[in-house]
Amino acid sequence: MTDHLLNGSNVVEDAAVVISALGGAFAISRYARRASPTVKAVINKTNGRLVVAARPVVHNPGVLKLDVRREGSVLVTLTPRVEDGDQSKDSENGVQRRAVFVDDDDIRAGETASTSTIFHIGLPLPADLIGWRVSLIVEVPVWHARLHQSKESRDNAVRSWQDMIFIPRPSDSVLYDAEVRDGEKATPKGFDQPR
Repeated sequence: MTDHLLNGSNVVEDAAVVISALGGAFAISRYARRASPTVKAVINKTNGRLVVAARPVVHNPGVLKLDVRREGSVLVTLTPRVEDGDQSKDSENGVQRRAVFVDDDDIRAGETASTSTIFHIGLPLPADLIGWRVSLIVEVPVWHARLHQSKESRDNAVRSWQDMIFIPRPSDSVLYDAEVRDGEKATPKGFDQPR
């Protein structure tokens, strides 16, 4: 009888070890692969149009590498924001996206990767435009999704992190040569100059 109890306790111990190992592997995959994205952006006027220069930065504070070589793993998006009554909303017109870090190596543990990307905005601006949201999204594949999901779900399983900022619309005095008065037609700066 004593031998049977001892064998039973070995089974419980073995199960506890297996469960602990699986739990540890899951925790490592979930918390050891991390990204800390930040994005900064400025807007300038050059050659009769606006230019938004975005600076995406991705830091890897985890202990595993971030595989960002897949197209669209790190995406910077410029989205116009327009007035909608008392609130604002995203505009479908003029959304621009740039994939960054596509040809770079993985971002290893403790490393920080940065780059720049430029968005061109033509003038004149829509009257209801209040500014632009610049967002940075980082998506990396999740390996443990293979354990319990369908093939289609596995192929799309990612962890994601994001950062975003708002850039307000420049004032009309910055956009146009002279002060704009009611009823006058404004001419954007730089449009009448030869290039």
